[in-house]
Amino acid sequence: MSHPIVFILIELLRRIGGVVRVPGLGVAVSDASVARAVLADEEHFSKTGPGSAGVFYDQVMGRRALLNMDGAEHLALRKRIGDLFTPSYLKVVAHEVLAPSLGDLERQLNAGETVDLVPFIHLLTGRMMCHELGFTPPAGREDRTYQELYDLGERLISSLKLTSRRLAPGEALRARQTFDELMGIARRSDSAENSMVARLRSAGLDANEVEAVLGSLFLVGTQSVSTALPRIVAVLLDTHQMRRLRAEPQLMQQAIDEALRLIVPSPLTLRRVSKSVVIDGHRFREGERAIVLMYNAAKDRRVFPAPLLFDIERRHPAAGRHLWFGVGKRRPECAASRIPQPSGAPEDRVIRC
Repeated sequence: MSHPIVFILIELLRRIGGVVRVPGLGVAVSDASVARAVLADEEHFSKTGPGSAGVFYDQVMGRRALLNMDGAEHLALRKRIGDLFTPSYLKVVAHEVLAPSLGDLERQLNAGETVDLVPFIHLLTGRMMCHELGFTPPAGREDRTYQELYDLGERLISSLKLTSRRLAPGEALRARQTFDELMGIARRSDSAENSMVARLRSAGLDANEVEAVLGSLFLVGTQSVSTALPRIVAVLLDTHQMRRLRAEPQLMQQAIDEALRLIVPSPLTLRRVSKSVVIDGHRFREGERAIVLMYNAAKDRRVFPAPLLFDIERRHPAAGRHLWFGVGKRRPECAASRIPQPSGAPEDRVIRC
C-alpha cells in the first residue's frame, strides 16, 4: 500500500469528497464520521467475502486469522487471547527483547556516529519477529536472520493489492508459500516462555489458530511499527519539533499520537457491504466494497483543524482519537491499540535516542 501512485489516488479522493464511488474499486470513504460508522457497523459491513481483506487471509492464512472474522466468532477468539497482551508482557518486549538493539543505537548516536534509521528499524522488526515466533537465531547470524525475517514479512504484505478482490491462483500460491516459510520457523520454535507462540499455545489455540493469529500480528502490528518509526522520527526532525520534545518529554505520547495521525502506517482498510444501508445520506449497496481511507479520515478538518499541520500539542478529540486503529469495542484493525504503552516502548526509546 506504500506505492506512491496509491497515495496520489488517496490524496485525490480526499480532495474530491468525503464519500466517492470509484468505478471498478468501490466506495471510497474519507469522511471521519462515515468511516467510524462503517467500521463500527457489523450488521451492514463485513470483513469477510469478496472485496474484503478477509479473502486474502482466507486464501493465505486460513479461516481463523482474527482479521477475517466477524461477530460472535471474532469476539470469542479475541476473548481467548485478550489477556496475553498485558502491560507486563509489553514491558518484557520493550526492555528485554528490544533493549539490546536500542542500547546500541543510543551508544552510536552519543558517540557522534551517523545511523541510517530505516535498516536499523528493519533489523529491530526482524528481532521482534524472532521473539514472536519463539526462535533463537544461530550465533553469529543474528542480524542476517533478522533481515531475512523482515524480508519475508515484506513479501507477504506485498501480496495485498487494492485492485484485487481475490488473489489469482498463482498469487495465492506464492503468498501461501511465503506464509508457510514464516510459520515453518514457528513450528521449529524453541518455545521460549515469553514468545508469542508459547503464549498463544498456553491460551488453548490449536496449531492452525496459532499460525493464523501470528500472521495477523505480523501484518497489522510488527510490520506497521517498522513503517511508522522512521516516519515519526523524520516528521519530528523535518518540522524542527524534536528539540522541543527533548526539552518537554511529557509531550512524548501526544507527539507519537499526532505523528501516527499524520502518517497513518496502514492507510486503508476494506469492508464488503453485506446489506444495503444509507449513512449520512450516502448509499452503500449490497455487494459493493467499502474502501475506508484511514489516512484521509485522520485529515478530516472538521475533526482535526489544520489537518496537515503537525502539532505535538494537539489534543485529539474523542471523535478522531486512534481512528486509524479502527473503532468499536474491539478496535478490529489493531489488537495492540487497546493496550497502554509502557514507558520505554520502542517509539519512545528510538525518539529519545
